[in-house]
Amino acid sequence: MRKSRRRNSPEVELTPLIDVLFILIIFFVLTTSFIKNQVEVDLPKGQGEPLSGKTAVISVTVEGKYSIEGKEASVEDILSYASRSEQEGRNIVIVGDRRSHYGAVASLLDYLRNRGVSSVGLALEGGSSP
Repeated sequence: MRKSRRRNSPEVELTPLIDVLFILIIFFVLTTSFIKNQVEVDLPKGQGEPLSGKTAVISVTVEGKYSIEGKEASVEDILSYASRSEQEGRNIVIVGDRRSHYGAVASLLDYLRNRGVSSVGLALEGGSSP
């Protein structure tokens, strides 16, 4: 007569594995949300006065496209965004890439000032201008 022996198979604990996976998921979600609303802009050099308080940023890319918080926007969208921001007491800053056409930045600045938005400035990278 043979005795039937049952082998003890090792058990794998899944709880620590699930904990690690959740931490990784949270890490990737948080890091991608910080990067999502950014537009790559190479600022021109110059000196100016630093702004204090809250700012509203409007970007002009190398191609001359306008964007608000990383999303492409039309001139009408920018006007309503700038008007709302000014009413909230925020400073409006145009962040224009140094390689973009001067006309794209200048026409946007002129358009906003002609429509009554007065607190508009240009962002510069610190250093001496050419």
